[in-house]
Amino acid sequence: MIHFPQLVGTACEIYLTTELVSLAASDASVNDLLAFVKEFELDANAQDLATGQTALRAAARTGKLDKVVEILALGADMADVDLDGRCALWWACAEGHANVLALLLDLDPAAVSGRDDGGTSCVSLAVRRGHEGVIVVLCDRATSTGAASGIELARAMLAQICEADAVEAALCGHLELLAAVRRYLDDRCGTSPAEVCP
Repeated sequence: MIHFPQLVGTACEIYLTTELVSLAASDASVNDLLAFVKEFELDANAQDLATGQTALRAAARTGKLDKVVEILALGADMADVDLDGRCALWWACAEGHANVLALLLDLDPAAVSGRDDGGTSCVSLAVRRGHEGVIVVLCDRATSTGAASGIELARAMLAQICEADAVEAALCGHLELLAAVRRYLDDRCGTSPAEVCP
């Protein structure tokens, strides 16, 4: 049996979460966002039921670096994923927000190798969408994490940029960008793209 007060409480929680996600993605100030969270004692990891978004993913998707910083300070889990397996870092890559990506990689360098439920990696997505700034950050992080680990990460990134990306990049006019990424990573890790991406 559902009690009316429980139903109202659940409806309020759904509404407040939707508003929190909207505030995170909007041009509202960071102070407005923080005041809203404090006033209603909201969980930083609450998901909007309609979109599967959290405040962190919404801020990362829209490039709101100041809000990303504050939402993380509230305890948001940057590894938390939406209904399609996409985390905040994936959304920053998808929308071309290199500054947000750099911050998230500072907090979790290993997140660069993540994929969504469809198997799309961050580097693959950035190449397909032509986000040069994101690609620079990804390549820089892959090759500067230390000798052995940087080379392994660069090789893993080369392996992620394969056939589907070449087709998509050609269709979107980003084939030169794809070739430049492959050359850069090849130069840094000494592996031919043909060795890792037949």
